Amino acid sequence: MDPTYEPPETETRTLYGLQLTQKRNDAVINKLVFKNIVTSSSEVRLWWTNGWVGLLNKWQGLVARQIAGPGC
Repeated sequence: MDPTYEPPETETRTLYGLQLTQKRNDAVINKLVFKNIVTSSSEVRLWWTNGWVGLLNKWQGLVARQIAGPGC
């Protein structure tokens, strides 16, 4: 990979004959972006607090319930 490569300022895609152009997303994503999540849902805050471990545990529980079937 070339460390000096700088992608073009705009991106262009053709979708079903329609040419779409947009500015390249050059936003910097870091922890500060997620510092203030504005929501009334405690589930989002809980997920962010527990990180991927909390999400994985929740997903595993959902899969286990699906395998067990209705009424379990």
